[in-house]
Amino acid sequence: VSGDITVQATATGADADTASANAYLTVDAGQNINITGNILVNADATMSGSYGTNAFASASADLYADNITINGNITVQATALNNGESASSATAYAYLYASADSGSLNITGNTLVKADAEVSSGYGDSYYEAYAYAIADLDAGNNMTIAGDITVDATALYNASNGSEASANAYLYMDTYSDLSITGNIMVNADATLQAGTDDADAYAYADLYGGNNVTINGDTTVQANALNNAVDGDDADADAGLDLNGGNNVTINGDITVDANALYNASNGSEASANAYLYMDT
Repeated sequence: VSGDITVQATATGADADTASANAYLTVDAGQNINITGNILVNADATMSGSYGTNAFASASADLYADNITINGNITVQATALNNGESASSATAYAYLYASADSGSLNITGNTLVKADAEVSSGYGDSYYEAYAYAIADLDAGNNMTIAGDITVDATALYNASNGSEASANAYLYMDTYSDLSITGNIMVNADATLQAGTDDADAYAYADLYGGNNVTINGDTTVQANALNNAVDGDDADADAGLDLNGGNNVTINGDITVDANALYNASNGSEASANAYLYMDT
């Protein structure tokens, strides 16, 4: 493919039960995928009005071949915004899956996988939440070479008065049987904020990088989780951040590594604020 690929879905609801946007891209080739251009998969759902309850957005890109080469940027983004007066939930899923089953995976541009879920106002319901889930899963049977930056970002904000929780989940998996080489920066970030409601603010960020032979990262690697619970009747604030780096022979890091978990509880009725961060490296 010589050019850009764009898949986009937009749903806007006013006084409806659900605004649902789903954008899916699947490229399945027996031998080679070669794309000279950018890939954009975007789902955007917005709910408003007096009776709007749910905003749901799902975006995914699935690439399968023996060898995959992308000479451009990859963006997979899902945004769910609920402004309804009776707002209950906002859910955003963003997935990127690229599998070069028996060959190499090469990406020369930047990769962004982003999920944003926000319930900004309304009365809410005790069983609903703002839920954001972003994942990039890349694997190769031979070498994997990433020349640009990789960002996986999930943000969840719940601000309806009777809601349940805000949950943000960001995951990056990179697995190759030979050499894994990354020239740019890696950022895996999860932010969860509960401004009103009765339950938790949960943020989970995790990266697992494996090369059967060598792992080389020339940029900075950051994995961070931030959970903020400002709800007067809220419960917990939980933040977990983890990074696993495994190379069969060598692991070479030429940039900085940061693994950071922050949990803050500002309300009066909560149980705890819990933050856990870990880094594991092995050859």
